[in-house]
Amino acid sequence: MLRIWRSEMERIWNRKSTLLLYIAYILIVVVIICSHKVTGTKVLRFGEGTVAVNNLNLPWLMMSEVALFLITAILPILYVDQLSGDLYSGAYRLYMLRPYRRFQFWLAKLLALSASTGIFMGTSLLIGVLTGWLFFPHSSTFFKYGSSDASPPSDAILYILVFYLVLTLVCFKSRELL
Repeated sequence: MLRIWRSEMERIWNRKSTLLLYIAYILIVVVIICSHKVTGTKVLRFGEGTVAVNNLNLPWLMMSEVALFLITAILPILYVDQLSGDLYSGAYRLYMLRPYRRFQFWLAKLLALSASTGIFMGTSLLIGVLTGWLFFPHSSTFFKYGSSDASPPSDAILYILVFYLVLTLVCFKSRELL
């Protein structure tokens, strides 16, 4: 099963369309971070005010905008391209000649797409954290979304990780809705 998954990962990441989507995704992340750097603030979506962007809140503020592109455009293109590309190119028939069950092939494909989604999310988390610490003002307090109570920086780490975990699960679920 591990060999099938590894083969699927290679197949996904050897396609030019995947690499172009990945580069476009990184560019979107960088542009949104640059816009936060230029403005220094972020207007919250539902009229809840404006927040000053700092090193502790940049990763989730940035991802709240990137998620729109990720869930509505990038991931559906990636999933549909991978699933229909194998059927259209005839590669799926070649897979069936191998001594594995159809269920194993589809499970490996879905796990490889899930891992690719994790790579996209992990990349944005890494870029957000690094640019936050390098280029944005450092803060000693952290305000959670919708809260006016200040939290210590240690809460920011857990908050960001939970935020990205929930968003990753939403991305996995959006894949099932395609």
